Amino acid sequence: MNAGANFLQRLLGRLSKRNAIKELRNRIAEKGIESIDHEYVGELESRYGVSFDRDLSEERKAVYRDFLDACLTDKWLDNNEISELRRLRDLLGLTDRQEREVREAAVTEVYRETLKEALADNEINEDERRTLQLMQENLAISEEQAARIYRQTATERLQSILDKAISDKELSPEEDKEMEQVARNLGITLSLSDKTKAALERYRLYWQIKNGELPEPAVTLNLSKGEHCHFFANINWYELQQVTRRTRSGGPTFRLKLMKGIYWRMENLGLRRLSEDEMTLVDSGTVYLTNTRLLFLGSRKNSMIRLNSILDYEVYSNGVQLQNSSGASPFLEFSKNVDLFALILARLLRQRSYSKQ
Repeated sequence: MNAGANFLQRLLGRLSKRNAIKELRNRIAEKGIESIDHEYVGELESRYGVSFDRDLSEERKAVYRDFLDACLTDKWLDNNEISELRRLRDLLGLTDRQEREVREAAVTEVYRETLKEALADNEINEDERRTLQLMQENLAISEEQAARIYRQTATERLQSILDKAISDKELSPEEDKEMEQVARNLGITLSLSDKTKAALERYRLYWQIKNGELPEPAVTLNLSKGEHCHFFANINWYELQQVTRRTRSGGPTFRLKLMKGIYWRMENLGLRRLSEDEMTLVDSGTVYLTNTRLLFLGSRKNSMIRLNSILDYEVYSNGVQLQNSSGASPFLEFSKNVDLFALILARLLRQRSYSKQ
């Protein structure tokens, strides 16, 4: 007999054995656990050529899990259900280890869902604690397992609050306080990586720039009365400049070889000029943003743009393109903190717009 035929026989044999599980399920659904005894199981084993002690362990565990889930719909196991589960375990030939694996997975899921419901208001009251304790005892959940489930579920709850708070890339003082209060209520703390902590600090700064007091770093500039510096950074200052290039005239050409390595081009040079605008690096230096102007101190020149002359701006990952109503409209290239510059500029321009109304 060839290998293909052997495989087909094994496949058909396994399908036949699974019919035993299917018939067992139907029997439980129609007549209940009490209608099944060892004599009935023996008949199934004989008819389908299956051994409930050796074959189809995953399928047998699935039958036990489904019945257990049905018993746990009220999140409780009464004495009759406990007795029926023991009977089903024995009839299915499950080992103690197999039964324990199935039970732990099922009761953990039920306990976790109940805990999530209790944590929906971000705290657990005494009635909820008592309910969880009774459930833990009834479902035979160990103290260690219950504590582990609590830590995981409470941490997930606190993380969900944090995720919602920073979904707009901002973190307000009120949202900060809410997370602190929830953490105290639940008796947990979030374990945050350095990268996450840095991101949260950034989001706090974003909120402050948009809604609170603008930062005022110490600078050595001579500021006018009532003028405040809110940002400075090292940048590259680019401007659009007209660049002229020489190009050769078009048209056919060929070369005549005079001797080795020397050729005569059979055309006139015919140069022409092309002019085009090109973003050109003008200077590198420090940009300062105050509540009245943008000041650039470069290595070769200084430039200044009044905020009231900025018509528009566009933010890129590496800088900001300004549209100036008078003079050059530069592109400011940043190596870092372009986001902070853009937010502060937006806030200052918005404030100036409101002050004119």
